[in-house]
Amino acid sequence: VDVRHAELGPHWRPSPTVTLSRTPARVGAASLVGQHTRAILEELGYSTAEIDDLAARKVIYCAPEQAQA
Repeated sequence: VDVRHAELGPHWRPSPTVTLSRTPARVGAASLVGQHTRAILEELGYSTAEIDDLAARKVIYCAPEQAQA
């Protein structure tokens, strides 16, 4: 399946090997390193200041915001 990755551009990924009747598989580009770190920590109750502090101390990595295509 052809997909587009934010950093790699167009590339090929294998199709899902399992077919489920009520939850069909979706194929997409792989996540970027740190792409969901901030959102997950926010869901866990961390404040913006706490997340920024962890990132500044290099405890975590938050990927830069990607423009939506």
